[in-house]
Amino acid sequence: MFLPGEKLAKEMEMSAFSGLWLSTFVLVPVGVFLIYKAMHDSNLFNKEFYTRMKRKILKKLGRQS
Repeated sequence: MFLPGEKLAKEMEMSAFSGLWLSTFVLVPVGVFLIYKAMHDSNLFNKEFYTRMKRKILKKLGRQS
């Protein structure tokens, strides 16, 4: 089974280096961001934060939840 980046590299649509490391280039910054947020107790992982945001958005749109 081929990975998407490997397939692109084999079809010569991108260089072998870029094709094989594509997932790493994308996922490492996402991982670093999530680790940073987790270490600083961000609201990103707090369910109540999303509930409050939803209520605020619905209130601005004129709807009640």
